[in-house]
Amino acid sequence: MKKIFTLSVATLAFAACNNSTPQQADNAAHEPTATEEAPMVGDDRDEHGCIGSAGYTWSALRGECIQTFEVGTRLNPVDVEEEEAVISAFIVSKEDDNSQVELFITGEEQNPVLKQETDGTFKNGKYTYNAQTKELSIDGKVMYKN
Repeated sequence: MKKIFTLSVATLAFAACNNSTPQQADNAAHEPTATEEAPMVGDDRDEHGCIGSAGYTWSALRGECIQTFEVGTRLNPVDVEEEEAVISAFIVSKEDDNSQVELFITGEEQNPVLKQETDGTFKNGKYTYNAQTKELSIDGKVMYKN
């Protein structure tokens, strides 16, 4: 009788140690292992070393990583529908050089550099920026302004 009692207690003890439910087993299967690498916050440098998650982007005109919202002139779209997201464009100039500006605008693969014309405006293809009125025209129509 003593052997049966000892055997029963041992069986219950082993069963109690294995108390994981199927749900716990499923969750454990989806947890990252030590060999998997999760991306670190701020570890998203581009080919120039700019950290996009911190708001930095490469400026070809300045030759450095910049935060356009800190150093540029914000230009908001002229026509915005109610409850539509406002996506601004930015004009960045090079310190000590007013002959060119760089345009940061959605939809362009590279940020166009606009050169100053004799009339004081800056142009590059379809883009014209008037620094006095702080207006950006696309194909002759004012689309953004400060």
